[in-house]
Amino acid sequence: MAGQFIHDSDPYEFSLFVQALYQSGYTLLAKEKLLKLTPSLLREPHPPYLELAFIWADICYEEKRFSEAAPILEAIAEQNPDFAAARFGTAACHLRQAITHLERRVELYHPSQAEEEKIAKYIEDCHHMLELVQESGWRTRCSGARTQTNRSSA
Repeated sequence: MAGQFIHDSDPYEFSLFVQALYQSGYTLLAKEKLLKLTPSLLREPHPPYLELAFIWADICYEEKRFSEAAPILEAIAEQNPDFAAARFGTAACHLRQAITHLERRVELYHPSQAEEEKIAKYIEDCHHMLELVQESGWRTRCSGARTQTNRSSA
C-alpha cells in the first residue's frame, strides 16, 4: 500500500521506500524497484542514491557477484569517506574473490601437495580475515530472513 503513495519520480521518496522495503526483508521487491533505475545510478552513485547503491551492492554480495559489488562499494566510500560499511564491504568482496581464485587454482592446476597446503593456509587466513570483517556488521541485512515477497504487505 505504501508503494501506491510513493512517487518514483521523487528520488528521495523512492530511496526511503526502497530502503524500508529492504530493511523489512522485502528483498525481491526492493531488487525489482532497483532494477527499474538507470544502472549508472547504482554503479556510479551520488546522493540521494548512495544508500540504494549500497543495497544493490549488498544484493550483489548475497548473490555472490563480488566483482560487481566491490566497485560499487568503493565508489560509495569515495563519495562518502565516513561510510565505514562500504569500506568493510569492499574488503569482504576482495577477500571472497581471493578465496574463489585460490580454490579455482587448486581445481584447475592440481598443484603439488606442498603447494596445495600453502594455498589451503592462504584460504584459511582469508576466511579468518573475512570473519573479522563480517563481525563489523557491515551488511544491511544478513541472509536468512531476506526472502519475503508478499506484495500486499508492502
